[in-house]
Amino acid sequence: MVLVIVSVLLIVSACGKPSFKKEAAAFGESYKKAQYTVNRTDDLSDMKEKLKLYLTDHEYQEYTQDSMFPSVLEAAKDQDCQIKLKKITFTPSDESDDRVDFDYEMLIQFIDQKGKVKKEIEKKGAMTVIKTESGFKISRDWDGRLYPSDYQSSLRSRS
Repeated sequence: MVLVIVSVLLIVSACGKPSFKKEAAAFGESYKKAQYTVNRTDDLSDMKEKLKLYLTDHEYQEYTQDSMFPSVLEAAKDQDCQIKLKKITFTPSDESDDRVDFDYEMLIQFIDQKGKVKKEIEKKGAMTVIKTESGFKISRDWDGRLYPSDYQSSLRSRS
């Protein structure tokens, strides 16, 4: 009888918790929103600090030393608009107890000063979210960044 009660309690408590994959995907989405929600007046150092919360120390160093790091801010300034992540879809590709790898597709919008969508760009990427003592962290993220050819020409996709 005690075994049945314990089993039921374990099942009920497990049903109430979001899965690791779902929590990791939500964390990844939060990061991509922070990364791809910028105004033309945003500051590079503020953006670095905002994104540091999501990344492992190693990934943060890699990301901020990458010459493509400021590309989102440069795109917003160049196009005199706000950039916003409209949609992102994660597909798990590999998982362990403390790590999940995702492939993802996202839709990024360029919005002018009047609130009108000027352009939408599709990007694909891959990300690894790990569980650490301090919570989730992203240990790898690749999305090809924004290139001038993505936003200075007609609507197109680049991955």
